[in-house]
Amino acid sequence: MKLVLKPRKTPIQGRSRVTVDAILQSAAEILKEMDYAKFNTNLVAERAGISIGSLYQYFPNKDALIVALHKKHTQHIRDLLRTVLDRQNAQTLRQKIESLVDGVIAAHSFEPELHKLLEKKLPFFDINRVEDETGIRQEIFRLVELHQDEIIEKDKPLIVWMILQLLESLIHAAVLEPPTNVKPQAVRNAIIQSIYSYLTNTPDRL
Repeated sequence: MKLVLKPRKTPIQGRSRVTVDAILQSAAEILKEMDYAKFNTNLVAERAGISIGSLYQYFPNKDALIVALHKKHTQHIRDLLRTVLDRQNAQTLRQKIESLVDGVIAAHSFEPELHKLLEKKLPFFDINRVEDETGIRQEIFRLVELHQDEIIEKDKPLIVWMILQLLESLIHAAVLEPPTNVKPQAVRNAIIQSIYSYLTNTPDRL
């Protein structure tokens, strides 16, 4: 039987959205407290203060809950990226890279314990990653479009993929497993430099 990982319905009314938010918050809290094997929808419904029938109106099983948490986290990053890339004080390519890095660091620093759980302990539930990541790709693609004359590499899909990989690998490590005896600002500056150097083939430092 095919495992259902999508919500049964999308909340539209305000009350429904509040209910779904309460369900996801309760699921996040419980996941922090226990192993996946012990995690179940009955516990989530009880924590959220609703009946199990009400929970099943939105989520058919516990796996759909975890996928929804992934989607919510990705949407948070997407919205934050759109905000920082639109800042008026970020005019140059380097300034926009700084905003991009700062935005992703801030997004990944939001509830880092839950983020680490989803990304490290439950990576096999990242099923909708490609679909969810599209928004983030679009935001980075906008940056590349605006500054294409300054960027050495001309293969845009490759550029977007490289920026995504650099952001994900370096910032995940910086937030979830920060290096000892290294200041966060120094790590942040090094990440910015690595992306800027890749795009422009410029070895200068901050």
